[in-house]
Amino acid sequence: MEKIIFLDIDGVILSGNDLWKNGNRYLCPDKVKMINDLCSSNNAKVVISSSWRIIENRKPLLECF
Repeated sequence: MEKIIFLDIDGVILSGNDLWKNGNRYLCPDKVKMINDLCSSNNAKVVISSSWRIIENRKPLLECF
């Protein structure tokens, strides 16, 4: 059975302590690493269950995981 993690971005990867770079929010590397470690240790895949999945250029987002 395949393991799947349904991931919302806002409030999970981005929270009240969001990091800003060049005026834009970006994903905190430490939080992304935690998700990637969780996936690796459980042989799981991520499904983005967030409005972020419909952004026009989602390739950089998908490359994080």
